[in-house]
Amino acid sequence: MTRFRYYFPLGLVIAIGVSLSAIAAWFVGEWERSAHQLEFQRQTENLAIALQRTLNRYNDVLLSIGDFYQVSENEVSQAEFSLFVRRSISTYPGIQALEWSPLILHRDRLLYEESMQQIWGDNFAIFETENNTLSVAKERSEYFPVTYIEPLRNNEAALGFDLASNSTRREALQLARETGQIVATRRIKLVQETTNQYGFLVFMPIYYPFPEDTIVSRGDNIKGFILGVFRIGDVIEEALQGLNDRIDFSLRDREDFLGFYDSVNQEAIGESEIKNALKKSHFLCSKSLFCIHSLSIGQREWLIEFYPSENYLFSLRWGMLSTLIIGWLLTIIIAFYLWKWQVKIQQTREMSNLKMQFFSTTSHEFRTPLSTILISAQSLIDNQQDFSEAKRLKIYYRIQSVTKRMTQLLNDILTLARAESGNLEFTPEILILEQLCGQIIDEVEPENIEKARIQIENCYPDRQVYLDRKLIRSILTNLLGNALKYSSTDSLVHLEVSGNSQGLEFKVCDRGIGIPEEALEKIYEPFYRANNVGNIIGTGLGLSVVKTCVELHGGTIAIASQEQKGTIFTVKLPLAE
Repeated sequence: MTRFRYYFPLGLVIAIGVSLSAIAAWFVGEWERSAHQLEFQRQTENLAIALQRTLNRYNDVLLSIGDFYQVSENEVSQAEFSLFVRRSISTYPGIQALEWSPLILHRDRLLYEESMQQIWGDNFAIFETENNTLSVAKERSEYFPVTYIEPLRNNEAALGFDLASNSTRREALQLARETGQIVATRRIKLVQETTNQYGFLVFMPIYYPFPEDTIVSRGDNIKGFILGVFRIGDVIEEALQGLNDRIDFSLRDREDFLGFYDSVNQEAIGESEIKNALKKSHFLCSKSLFCIHSLSIGQREWLIEFYPSENYLFSLRWGMLSTLIIGWLLTIIIAFYLWKWQVKIQQTREMSNLKMQFFSTTSHEFRTPLSTILISAQSLIDNQQDFSEAKRLKIYYRIQSVTKRMTQLLNDILTLARAESGNLEFTPEILILEQLCGQIIDEVEPENIEKARIQIENCYPDRQVYLDRKLIRSILTNLLGNALKYSSTDSLVHLEVSGNSQGLEFKVCDRGIGIPEEALEKIYEPFYRANNVGNIIGTGLGLSVVKTCVELHGGTIAIASQEQKGTIFTVKLPLAE
């Protein structure tokens, strides 16, 4: 049986340690997985924000050009237009072109073409595309030909193109005309596009004079459109310039595929390349929706879906393996020290008994000389000496004060020692509360003061209580003594007594130096003193004794303190039955 008791704790520790290590390793593995997912989602949010910010800047460019047309009363020359937008073109490389397309009625078509031929050459004419073939625009009531374009280089093919001749462009153009808002088209093949890449247009309607808020008024006052021409690949590359998170993504309109971005090569590629990427998204996206973000541009919503590239970097799950190994090592170490502690446990018990014996002996040995000091002090006053009366009283009070302090110290040490060893007993008796409080106040207050500093307010309804005299004395003596010691000599200390038939409450209030906030957690530890006590004499045992006595009495103690404003201790004790 003895052998079982010896080895059972070791076996239990090892079993618990191994089990907890395995559980902790599993949790760490899940945490690592979650951390990778959160990091991936954070990166995708940054990429989506970068793309949306770029699209917003394009809107701002169109709005600024629209403001320029409004203040110019729709009279802007080709040179003025080119000069105004040139800076935007150089600042935002994602812009393929900025254009002006005025409304041209059929009756004004010939006059318009002749005036434009003076600027762009004799070959200028309003044209349209049919089956990817350029041709002169058919007769219609109105046209919206591309008139100004910047930069002209690589975009010459768009000059004179009637935007209303194409259904996709016409749909966005008409919506912008009716709403007065910036509107983007679905994906289109740009007239000037020479590669296999999609683009889109963004229309900004220009009215003169400014219309009423009706569809009819906006239709009657339309003068033309400022439009931005964008290649999707250029937009993406501009938005992600400087970012290299090794994350691929596909961009899709609600209706059409727009493009796929290869982060390794940093370029937009064809639609067929997405299939392999879709297989990689399940680990870093706990839910597929977490990898999808939306972008808004000109009354349209795009969906952007992210995937980790082949070169996406994330740490291996070393944390789970490390946790398991460390847990097992800690289990072995704890088991080893437990074995050593079992060897020393007997020594610890013997040391505890010796300590108790030491405190008891010390208390007993010091009480006799302290009693002699009190008797000698009294004799010093009664006998005729060469000292004056004032000097004898001063010596007497000094001896008496030191004696009380030493006696209190010894009582505190003995109380703590008995509590630690389990020998401090709770022995309640019937007490006259007012008389007990008066005696304690007389013991605590110095006898040489002219005016009492402790004021008592007894609101307890009964005259007698059933409490432990020694414990109550230790509690109030220390609390009142501390209140006097850490307050100025001219400030008052209040003792409030209240309660009912179920319990008793003591509240000690002072206007002293207070207790720092950082010291409140340690204030009940033996020998601990706050850093603001200065040169005030003390041992740091008083509050430890108070807490011990309160807990032995089955009560509670609370503290409220503020530096340089004072402290309030509240002790609540249940009445013994």
